[in-house]
Amino acid sequence: MNKSLPTIIRRNQPIKVKDCSKKVNSNLTKLLSISVFLLFSGAHIINAQSIPADTSKIKTITEDSRKFGNFTFEPHIKTIKLTNPEWEMSYPILALGSGHKLQLTFDVLADESKSYSYQLFHLNSSWTGLDATFYEFGTGFEKNEIYESEASYSSTVPYHHYKLELPNDDIQLKISGNYLIRVYEDGKKTPVFQRRFVVYENRCSISGRVDRAMAKNHGSTSHKISFEITTHGLQLSDPYSELEVKILPNNNWHRAHEGFQPLYIKGDKLIYADKDENIFDAGNEYRTINIKDLAYEALMVESIRRINTDYHVKLRPDEARRYLRYQDHQDLNGQFFIEKSNSWTPELDADYVNVYFTLQVKQPILSGIVFVYGALTDYTFSSANAMNYNPQKKQYELRIKLKQGFHDYQYVALDAYYNYKPDFTTIEGSHWETKNDYIMYVYYKDFQSGFHRVVGFTRMQSNQ
Repeated sequence: MNKSLPTIIRRNQPIKVKDCSKKVNSNLTKLLSISVFLLFSGAHIINAQSIPADTSKIKTITEDSRKFGNFTFEPHIKTIKLTNPEWEMSYPILALGSGHKLQLTFDVLADESKSYSYQLFHLNSSWTGLDATFYEFGTGFEKNEIYESEASYSSTVPYHHYKLELPNDDIQLKISGNYLIRVYEDGKKTPVFQRRFVVYENRCSISGRVDRAMAKNHGSTSHKISFEITTHGLQLSDPYSELEVKILPNNNWHRAHEGFQPLYIKGDKLIYADKDENIFDAGNEYRTINIKDLAYEALMVESIRRINTDYHVKLRPDEARRYLRYQDHQDLNGQFFIEKSNSWTPELDADYVNVYFTLQVKQPILSGIVFVYGALTDYTFSSANAMNYNPQKKQYELRIKLKQGFHDYQYVALDAYYNYKPDFTTIEGSHWETKNDYIMYVYYKDFQSGFHRVVGFTRMQSNQ
């Protein structure tokens, strides 16, 4: 992926955006509000014909994410990003002691500003528990305030934009590994959201390549990754138990591959190749919507309406792509980019709009749930991004409030027959031509200290 925003082909058509609040009386305004409910069906709109997602199943699915995963607990918290401030499309990865920083930004939909604080936690390699105290992984203060915030202006939906850089004068990090940041509203004990990030050391070097998988039944759908790790001066007694490798397509933790073991060891080189765990479903390019300009119908947009002070954007109906040919599309690898036409400060004046997703399928997945997935929904599965099925229209439906810009998304199914494991290919398909970032982390299990450190990191790309 280039560091600049990809050029996306647009098919713009001018439309007239009506501000009904200025031209109609109160009765007609109510009628128009009802009409938009009928026009834009979604998961949060009452629809007697819709089959809602099973909330009891969703609660079970989200249990792990709520503990130590990316998760937003409060619906008024929006547009959370954790990236390198010099490159907005980067992943939440930081080199220990490099002098670089990560920047956390988020919006709070409210008229008045509130005070927020944050706390960091160090976790083991599997993200299942804490493995270090604050005084073991950090210096400074354990819990700190977020000082920087600004109010939005000229937007129909008022919000406050918050910003934090890590590390900072209040807190510094001493060891590498998996980290979780939790943000709290002052006076409350439960977080409003939490995000993962990884801090790494350059203790070993990694070389590798991504190829088309030519093994039986994988040639048209998969990638194969061969790599080797040079440990240099890293003191290892048993590389098979002390080192752990994880590879994530587009840094997607729900698609992480693990359990790698070296094929053989030669001196300080560990060679990993020709094993089943080295083969990945390539997946498909993300679908992308462009809502940076609300005066035009752009990519994937069917119609735009303004009712009172709210914008409603209906996307063109999607269809399953599993049996369709691969189509090259320059996506954002699942991320979003905030932008507003003719604005120098989109983080403060971009609007929030109601976006309506529809996925046309003849039959619902009776034993499972379909989700809209990507950075726009925190890369997680919850009631906020679970779709309802409308049997009359034979389609899944969902409404999400999004900030203006470019947003990537896919449709992901979780089926009871597969223990609700996320299935990224049933609806979207998988093609070896897909362009992915493959993020590799090498964990060192320091049995003496008890910490799980990250001693190596690299990014590989397919079809570049």
